[in-house]
Amino acid sequence: MLTKKKLCSCITILFALFLNCAVTALAADYYISNSGSDENTGTSPTAAWRTLEKASAAELLPGDSILLECGGIWNGQLRPKGSGNVDAPITIASYGDGAKPIINGGGIDGQYKGGAIVLFNQSYFTIRDVEVTNKAEKMAWRNGILVYFENTIGHGITISNVDVHDVMGGAGVISGTSHMKDNHFEGGIAVRACATGKVPTYVDDIIIENCTVHDVRRTGILLDSNFAGPMALVEGGYSHNVTVRGNTVYNIWGDGIMIGGADGGVIEHNLAYDTNLMSMNGYPEANISIWGIHSNNLVFRYNEAYLCHTTKDGYGYDIDGDCKNIIFEYNYSHDNDGGFILLVNYRNENAIVRYNISENDHQWFIASAHMPSAPSSFWNITAQIYNNTFYSKERGVKNLLMLGRPKHMDVYNNIFYAEADEISEIPCTYPLNVSRSNNLYYFGNSDKTISIDEENAVIGVDPKFVGVGSGKNNDMSLPGYRLFEDSPAIGAGILVSGNGGRDYYGNNVSNTAAPNIGAYGGTGVSYNDLAATELAKKLDVHLKIGSPVMTVAGEDKSVDSRDTMATPFIHEGVTMVPIRTLSEALGAELSWNYENKSVTISSAGPDIVFSADSVNYTVGGMEKSWQKRPVIINNIVYVPLRQIAKEFGKSVIWDNGNLHITTNERLYQ
Repeated sequence: MLTKKKLCSCITILFALFLNCAVTALAADYYISNSGSDENTGTSPTAAWRTLEKASAAELLPGDSILLECGGIWNGQLRPKGSGNVDAPITIASYGDGAKPIINGGGIDGQYKGGAIVLFNQSYFTIRDVEVTNKAEKMAWRNGILVYFENTIGHGITISNVDVHDVMGGAGVISGTSHMKDNHFEGGIAVRACATGKVPTYVDDIIIENCTVHDVRRTGILLDSNFAGPMALVEGGYSHNVTVRGNTVYNIWGDGIMIGGADGGVIEHNLAYDTNLMSMNGYPEANISIWGIHSNNLVFRYNEAYLCHTTKDGYGYDIDGDCKNIIFEYNYSHDNDGGFILLVNYRNENAIVRYNISENDHQWFIASAHMPSAPSSFWNITAQIYNNTFYSKERGVKNLLMLGRPKHMDVYNNIFYAEADEISEIPCTYPLNVSRSNNLYYFGNSDKTISIDEENAVIGVDPKFVGVGSGKNNDMSLPGYRLFEDSPAIGAGILVSGNGGRDYYGNNVSNTAAPNIGAYGGTGVSYNDLAATELAKKLDVHLKIGSPVMTVAGEDKSVDSRDTMATPFIHEGVTMVPIRTLSEALGAELSWNYENKSVTISSAGPDIVFSADSVNYTVGGMEKSWQKRPVIINNIVYVPLRQIAKEFGKSVIWDNGNLHITTNERLYQ
């Protein structure tokens, strides 16, 4: 029976639905053009407004849009009014053809207002298809796009396909000298939730995707909530449903992408490089390319991070303090000064690092550092690190692991391949708290050995990658880190419960059969596999007798850069080659001492030193004899090819006048 009370409730609900539909139906598009006039209605391209001030003054309703004309440039700040709703967000976007419209903030600063585009306590907004700057001569608190919630819960923020660059952040002055304080909250795109009292404050549903952020101080993209973590005023103030994907950040003064105060989300398919530039300019703060802090239940996957500078922190990735259930998987890291990943031993529980690939990261492969200033009860990190592939040659990683006082850590099924004589391993402070098994350690052609106390460790055996060291910038395919069929890593791993079900390359990983060691979980690649063989051959150095062109990693180069007509030749049965460019192709540097007419070749291995008029040479101070004395022709020094290749740990394959310098002789058999 429909009572009077129930009838009134139904009428109220129907009226609310009708009102919402009516408001949405009346949603307006407001156009802004450099050729417009603020006297216009703004409701069509031919009646466009002219200024950001006019657009900022408009009371926007759910479903409304502010559209800036492509090719236009505006100086100042866009700070619109109003909020959308879940069915009808408010949109800031572009219209017309041409370059994205540009909003130049002109140096506007301030902790809560210093952005070229600012939203304050406004929900259900979409910002897309615009370009933003906030240039200035001096550092101050600035952002490109700032979305800020204070003492309230925000909803539905989407920032898509925007370009943010040239933002001069960096608040603080110490003793009259410009100085970057240790805050991460200034820079390109910032979504922040800040409470001043015990009022629940966070953001629900955040999407930042397909954006480009570069040349900003301090952080490229950041999410932050001061209601989460050990300093929170009350429990539970985490932002939810966070998606950060497909973004590119580079030339960043501090951190590339920072996720703080989030519970539940994914950070994927992002590219971050040339970060932590502030540490190269004398500032003491430390930064990371992509990382999370004070967060729970986040997955970082399919990201690439490289050239994070200096060892203040200088890592590609980081699971920082006060985190639970953070997963880093299927990521690519290379050429970072600090290393691959930092795990901070501070209220950090159930961290998982699996099926990632690290190439030529420096200093550490993995570091777990505790905070001496924190109570020892907070030194409680628990982590699983398994089925990752680590390789370093060109930059020479110095340490495999640094495990600082973990509560418990599992280190299984990883490949540590390092070609550096100075490599060492810092033992865990509490070794009984670390379980290690079935890792493979290989030091290339070096005689280096490390005492490793580990069950089922594979030590000093070549894992037989298809093309080790073949990673490139902005390319995560990495076919060279697959394993050949006779690899000792095939099926040599230990089962890990809850392994995610797939490897770096998308191959299924069994829950019952022994896995491979490393990030490749598929069947071994056959030497007869044409694609794999051709890839490996492409990575080698190829020359031809009488040809001034050689191929290095698939690219044609002159055999000698100073004499483009120089070629390999045969002298009394010995193949002679110009030494300078060949050394560089093999990853070494060559220097010439004019006083004693000696040549020094420096690489990851011992130095090779010789004089052009001597039958002897030294390797790491040990004297050896040339098969054929070096010769000088047109000021180019030529040396015996096979002998110099051997010193680099390479073989030379003769193929009817073609010469292949390789580590995989079988490919040419």
